Amino acid sequence: MKSSEPLAETQQWKECVGRLGKYRLPHGKTHICGATENWGCPYLHPLQALVKSKEESRYIHLCNLKEADEGWKKFLSETNSRWDWLFETIKQQNLKYDFCVTPMPAKNAAERSSFLKNFPLDHIVETTYFRINEKKYSFISLTSQNEYSVRTLRRIFRNSQKQGLKESPSFLQLATRREYMLLSMEQATATPFPTTEELTSLENIFINEIHTFEEQKVILPIGGQGSYAQRVSMELEYSAIYDILVAQVGVEKVKKVKF
Repeated sequence: MKSSEPLAETQQWKECVGRLGKYRLPHGKTHICGATENWGCPYLHPLQALVKSKEESRYIHLCNLKEADEGWKKFLSETNSRWDWLFETIKQQNLKYDFCVTPMPAKNAAERSSFLKNFPLDHIVETTYFRINEKKYSFISLTSQNEYSVRTLRRIFRNSQKQGLKESPSFLQLATRREYMLLSMEQATATPFPTTEELTSLENIFINEIHTFEEQKVILPIGGQGSYAQRVSMELEYSAIYDILVAQVGVEKVKKVKF
């Protein structure tokens, strides 16, 4: 939704009227804005559509008073480029999704959850990347279930063998694993959806099978680096993570198993 007032005049806004997306100006007029989840800030606007699904467009609502537009535009352009494959998959599968923007950068899952009150910590997705015997793997789960001891990793690989996984690392190889971060993200923004090149480099992708969460909406970081990326999260059904990754790299690489 486009605003009826120039963005340059947003510094004149005073108060939100009933949190309905209308904001009162000092001279009595109201300003229509597409942002309703505003954390008390009346300066949010839908800056740019990232992707159009078959039914609707999704916008990231941003504060144009406190943030430089050029910084956000650069971030969104980079996200569009990095996630072109993801947005195409979302469009083809007509998946329901949304974006959330926190008022400040979220350095970890706990901070992300504290800003997004509708999503407790066990609704935040965390992705961990390991090098095991020089092969690269990703492990995707909810924050409350992402403990990766050698025992847990052995169970994950053993359960994956029932789904056709041919090789399983030894105890020593698991014990000497090394956590690492992909170039398209940082610790605070680690996402299940890296670039296509990074997906290709992974030996396997493991997703924690949690039957009670399959249709639950969860929050996940969107990758990227810096304060802009740390403020944006994607809202998606948990089961859609598996569907998106399988559509891109196939069932041989992606394994949904009980962690």
